[in-house]
Amino acid sequence: MLKNMRNGVFSGLFLVLLVLGAAGLVLTDAGGFFSSGIKTSDVAKVGSHTIHSRPFDNKVRRIIAMQGIEAESAFEMGIIHQALFREVRNLLMLQGANDLGIMVSDEQITASINEIIEPYMQQDTTSKKSDVLAGLLRQSGLTESVFIDEVRTEMTNNILTSAIKNASMHAPDLLLKDVSAFNEEVREINYVVIDNNAAKLETPANEETLMRYYKSFQERYRTPEKRSFTVATLTKDKIKNDIVISDDEALALYEQQKESYTTPAQHDIVQAIAENEGDALKIIDAAKKGTPLSTAAKKVTGDEASFIETQSYTKGALPKELDEDAFADGVKKGDILGPYETALGWHTLKIVGVTPEKTPSFTEIKDTIKTEILEEEIWQTLDATIGELEDRIFSGEDPIIVAKDYKMDSVSYKNLTRNGVYEGSQDSPLKDLNSEDALNILKTANTLSQGETSSVIELSDSALGFVVMNSVEESVIKPYEDVKKTVEQQWTKEQKDSATFLKAKELSDKINDGSLSWEDAVKTVKEKSISAKISRDPSFNDEKAEKDISTQARGLLLASDLGKSQILPVGDKTILALVKTSSLLNKKADKENAAPSKITQTSETQNVQQEAIALLYGSLQQKYKYHINEKLLTFLYNQPKQQ
Repeated sequence: MLKNMRNGVFSGLFLVLLVLGAAGLVLTDAGGFFSSGIKTSDVAKVGSHTIHSRPFDNKVRRIIAMQGIEAESAFEMGIIHQALFREVRNLLMLQGANDLGIMVSDEQITASINEIIEPYMQQDTTSKKSDVLAGLLRQSGLTESVFIDEVRTEMTNNILTSAIKNASMHAPDLLLKDVSAFNEEVREINYVVIDNNAAKLETPANEETLMRYYKSFQERYRTPEKRSFTVATLTKDKIKNDIVISDDEALALYEQQKESYTTPAQHDIVQAIAENEGDALKIIDAAKKGTPLSTAAKKVTGDEASFIETQSYTKGALPKELDEDAFADGVKKGDILGPYETALGWHTLKIVGVTPEKTPSFTEIKDTIKTEILEEEIWQTLDATIGELEDRIFSGEDPIIVAKDYKMDSVSYKNLTRNGVYEGSQDSPLKDLNSEDALNILKTANTLSQGETSSVIELSDSALGFVVMNSVEESVIKPYEDVKKTVEQQWTKEQKDSATFLKAKELSDKINDGSLSWEDAVKTVKEKSISAKISRDPSFNDEKAEKDISTQARGLLLASDLGKSQILPVGDKTILALVKTSSLLNKKADKENAAPSKITQTSETQNVQQEAIALLYGSLQQKYKYHINEKLLTFLYNQPKQQ
């Protein structure tokens, strides 16, 4: 049941969702209650269960820390509420399972945990199971009891959902039969393909008709505006080649900014949180006598969640009540600090590791510093160059000479439309550029008049450039005499397409009202009648129908009434089709004992199972109710970070 957990419970998102343990929070009104019965220090109440703020906060803060997201951002993105409603759903399902008497034995839990850690045992053959499990729990920040509770809840809920799925293992036979019949329907059709070009026009076009057609659609004969321009670009590499950074420059920057290269001190800290100062002092006393802080915290408070596993902090990362002493001068590994009061209780800290700050030597980071200086020099040069280029261009200097002075690369493009392609083609010489650069250059070029030069534009990878508009050939409507032949061809094609469609419609109408047989209709069009089969089933294929009839047209024929005719315009052809019969691809599917396809069974069964689980969840929501402490969530996760 939890086989997949070994690929997820201690890694990735599943590990994140089980994690408990994070820095403390400052709460207010810890003893109050809302009218709904939920304490103001609790996140939610789900039936008889409560989601307490401390373990929920520990879990959520580990989630967002692993994703590198600040609490306020996580709240705005909905991550906090997603985590909470996952908890709510699990508790609702757990209460539903408990009401039905579903229980998971300790033996079953032990077997599942053994299955989870088995892959790790294969990697570490020298350690005991208990040692491997303890290591994994330390890695995830879980206590053993919390982990067991999580596994128990997971297994219990899986038993319930599996029971629901097993009770819904089969979609209704009538539904499966209908779906199968719909998907596996095969229709036999007859059709003829009529060549529109073969139509004979009663009245050929004359000059007056063609001129009228030309004037009605003269925008068809407009030439595109064509532009020829030059693009000059200056890249970082061109500038880089002229810059040399000496060791002395790098050393000067190192001495000036040595602190910025220093890695701050890091302290590994465990915490214990007690309800009152007296218990906190007992924990401190026991810890100073050699009792592990975790043992002391659990013994004094009786609460597994009172101990927070090892976490690493830099100065400023802890709440201000704890931070100052945790990073005071002279603090060393093994020191026990506290107690400190927050609204969560009384905190005791133990320093379990100290990594002092480190400043690398100049030799170690010389190359890095040189790169930093080089990048800064490049940026300064680019910034200065923008102004210099624009001053010279707008003062009237020849932009081509300016480009040469700055060793810029120049490329000319001729006779491009506003879309950046050649007339009558989709080919573009700009395709070799970065797509954003191509759009930027084209957009800039389209704003220029002939002889005009653009301002400097910024391109990808910090390159600079400008566009010089060499010539603009305006868009014009071609004279009638120049396009007369094209006008006549287009008019003729449209007339033939229309005549063919109208003739086919006349035949189709007569077939559908019974005044004309299919055979007589075929004789009228003097084309060969083709028999074919079509189906919605993707595995079905009739080469004749695939060749002549589009997917959209086949859909129309599959939805048509039997015995009815349809007209299908396809390019320069018109298809007149008749739907003759309907049968099933699976010849046994129409019999009482026929089995639907496995794909249909699986798909519809999964739909029924999901609907059943959704109904169960809805009924549990109505039965147990739940209340969310939105005010507390907002206070905890939507407050501006202290400076």
